Order: sequence, then C-alpha cells, then structure tokens
Amino acid sequence: MDAKLENYKAVLNWLEGLGFPDDWEQYSTFVRESYKPSNVASDGNTNFSDGVLSILSSANTPLADAYFVDLFPISLSSINFTSTSADVQYVIGKATFKYTSFKFK
Repeated sequence: MDAKLENYKAVLNWLEGLGFPDDWEQYSTFVRESYKPSNVASDGNTNFSDGVLSILSSANTPLADAYFVDLFPISLSSINFTSTSADVQYVIGKATFKYTSFKFK
C-alpha cells in the first residue's frame, strides 16, 4: 500500500460502488469519478476495467505482462495496524479480482 492509502481507498470505493453502497449518491459518485479513459473497459463500462500485471524478476526487471479484460474486485483485506514493533513494518493488503480473460505478452 502507498503511504496515503490511495490505492487501497480506490479499490475499496470501487468494491463498495459495485456491491453495497450506503446510498444511491455513493454509487453515482463512484460512476462519475471512475469515468476516465484508463478506467473504462473495452465496451465503455465503468464497472469493469482492463488491467496489466507486470511480473518482475528478483532484480526487479520485467519478465512478462499479463493483460486482464473486464477486471473487477470481489474482496479486499482489512488493514492491520500495530504499534508494538520497533522496526519499520510495511502495511500489506490483498485484493482479489475476477476477470473475463487474460493474455501474457
């Protein structure tokens, strides 16, 4: 997760907007804010997105890219905070997605 939790909040808003928004305004805000060319699937639907997963080597150089079509989130892990560790601990979250198809390039 990034320092300001922007990527976590983006997936959370997407998941809530698709699933169980608190009210209609939450869904309409999700649709309005997500309508950007980079967030729109090939058919123009803002509920889905096309995405790319870059697979890196141990030296952080790209090995392959997996291109996903009609991707959407189905779950997002909670954030676990701790104040008992003296060392820096990075916050890690898990997002699970479904998709129509994918290809390696």
